Amino acid sequence: MVKDRKQIRKFAKALFNTAIQLKSVEQTALSLSTMASLFENNPDILSFFGNIFQSEERHQQVLNSIAKEADLDPLASEYFNILLELRHLNWVPMIFEYYQRLADDYLEQERATVYTPTSLEGIEKKSLINSLSSMTGKKILLHEEIDPSLIAGVSVRIGSMIFDGSLSNQLQRIEKEICDAR
Repeated sequence: MVKDRKQIRKFAKALFNTAIQLKSVEQTALSLSTMASLFENNPDILSFFGNIFQSEERHQQVLNSIAKEADLDPLASEYFNILLELRHLNWVPMIFEYYQRLADDYLEQERATVYTPTSLEGIEKKSLINSLSSMTGKKILLHEEIDPSLIAGVSVRIGSMIFDGSLSNQLQRIEKEICDAR
């Protein structure tokens, strides 16, 4: 598996470098995301491509049909054909993860997940994005997840960093301070 990981990184890096040259980093990321989601949500599709009893021609037809239907960019479509020939289409979700990190660094953007007890309003969301952007110096791509257990406040994850401003976390800290004071 470690060998596969190294290969996956090489595949992602090669695709990323080509996307830079063709000025299609974001479009290629979108196409990779589409295919990764398709494979993760429909394991039967990957099983089909892994079926050695189906002809290569049939595999090719189905892949081309998916690429056309999903309106994938030409670079990604060609890349998926290469992965099909090498019998590595099952690597697409992992290639996407690594490619996305490369693309985010290149595009100077950061992905953040905000956990809130209720959905954020437009102004709140914009203010949070602006604050996080100021802290990181990067454009923030915010994903929101509702977590009713937070009671109030928000918790934000950016990479491995967590900023917890939730009421439940504040109450836990107060409880710990009281216990430690005894």
